[in-house]
Amino acid sequence: MINFAMEHIIVIGGTGILRGVCRQFSQDGKVVSVVARSRDKLVELVKETRANPGIVNPVMVDYTNSDQFKFKLHEAVTHLGPPTIVINLMPPMAEASRRVLFDYLNENDIKVEIFDIFRIENAPANTPDIDGINQYHRVIIGWKNEASKRSRFNEDEIAIELIAVLEEPQDKIIIGQV
Repeated sequence: MINFAMEHIIVIGGTGILRGVCRQFSQDGKVVSVVARSRDKLVELVKETRANPGIVNPVMVDYTNSDQFKFKLHEAVTHLGPPTIVINLMPPMAEASRRVLFDYLNENDIKVEIFDIFRIENAPANTPDIDGINQYHRVIIGWKNEASKRSRFNEDEIAIELIAVLEEPQDKIIIGQV
């Protein structure tokens, strides 16, 4: 049975580099709707977090299909309540679904904090039109420098950095070096 007093957070792209963030939210007792394309990775994440006080709600959808994405988003919000936070890491090929996300939140008057995450190589030049959304935060994941060598952050490092960002959000956040 779901405790509807629990905070609902939606993490889009939550089985890849955001996996650690989903685990942390679950450990913190939150309801996390994890939107992802891989059924196997979703099942694995649900198994990993089963003993946690929070709930991982797996939402399998190909978010390059914006109609299917909107349906699944609506389903999660209807069953678990409006989210307080949305963390979005859709690839550039899913831009139509990204727009659907913003439109859905606006049309349904859902006041939410959005953390729109991009890898440095995929970050668009401008911020989307997001009228009506309470808070918009653009997060760019850059590179980490170790011994004069660039490398990517792993999921646990990103989880630590993103949780810190959530605690003290700013409009534009850069994790690592650009």
